[in-house]
Order: sequence, then C-alpha cells, then structure tokens
Amino acid sequence: MDSKKVRKILIVCIVINLIVLFAIISVINKKDKNQKAEISKSQANTQNIETEVFKSKTVLYKNYKGGLAKADIIERINLVVDQYFPILKKELEGKNVEEYYKSRTAAIKKRFGITKYEDFKKLAEQVRKINCPLDKYISSEIKEDSFKVKDNYTVATLVYTYENKQTIELDFYMINDVSNDQDIKYVMLPR
Repeated sequence: MDSKKVRKILIVCIVINLIVLFAIISVINKKDKNQKAEISKSQANTQNIETEVFKSKTVLYKNYKGGLAKADIIERINLVVDQYFPILKKELEGKNVEEYYKSRTAAIKKRFGITKYEDFKKLAEQVRKINCPLDKYISSEIKEDSFKVKDNYTVATLVYTYENKQTIELDFYMINDVSNDQDIKYVMLPR
C-alpha cells in the first residue's frame, strides 16, 4: 500500500473514533443531567415531607403538656404508618376481622392501644379502604385545633394522608401522667 492510502485509512479511523467518543460523552452527560434532575426532584419531595413533619412537631410541642417525650410520640406516629398499617393490611387480607381480633388482641393493644372489638373493626375498615400501597404514605398531620384533655390523656386528631389523597383519621390519645404504671401510653381510635 502506498502511504496516501494508509493516511486516508488512518484519518478515517481517527474521525470514526472521534465521532464515537463524542457520542459516548453525550450519552454520559445526558445520564448525568437526568440523575441530577432526579436527585433535585427527590430532595424537593423530601423537603416537602420534612416541612409537613416539622409542622406536626411544632403543633405537638405547642399543645402537648404531658410527660411523654415528644420524640417518642413522633416515633410512634411514624412506626404506625411505616410498619403497623402495612402489617395490618397484609394480615387482614381474606380474613374475618372478628376472628383476627380475637387471635391478635394482645398485639393490637400493644400497637394501637385498642381494647374493644368495635374500635378495631373501624380501624380495619379504614386501613382496608386505602386503595394504594401503604408505602405510598406522604404525610401525617396533627390538627392543631383538636387538642383536648380527657382523663389522664391528651387527645388530638391525627391524619395520615396517602399518595392518592385518601386518609386514615384517628383520635390519638397520649398519656399525660407517666408516673403511674399504666401500660397503655398511646391509644389510636378511628374517627
């Protein structure tokens, strides 16, 4: 081969390599931009959720004067929506509510403070009516104007909202005097 043909082949190879290199760089940049956009969107969603939780914290701190640690109350609120509701919905699938209640009375009392079948039945109905996955929870809110004192409890309306805007509303009882040995510190009764 003469040197002109070798040069032409070499130049064509270099041009092809440059085109491939630019294509790869474009794809990488596009993926990076998409990832940045997703991260930004995720951060915005997280900030919205944190704002909602903070609003509830502020309401709780302002209105609850009992002896429970506010952080423990918030932890309980989150535990119910993150774990207890999904477990309850899954375990209730295809089961008779009354039979389930009779077989799980101790766990129901521990999780929700519910001691009467009628109260549990109402809660089960609310949980069953949510027709989106229960991990699609977007917020919880303690309604500020709902606080009142009943016996040894402060009661407030607690609302869990899901992605499809469906809600579970509860009267949330928080014990005031923690010095007595009452085993039920929280009660969540459906509204």
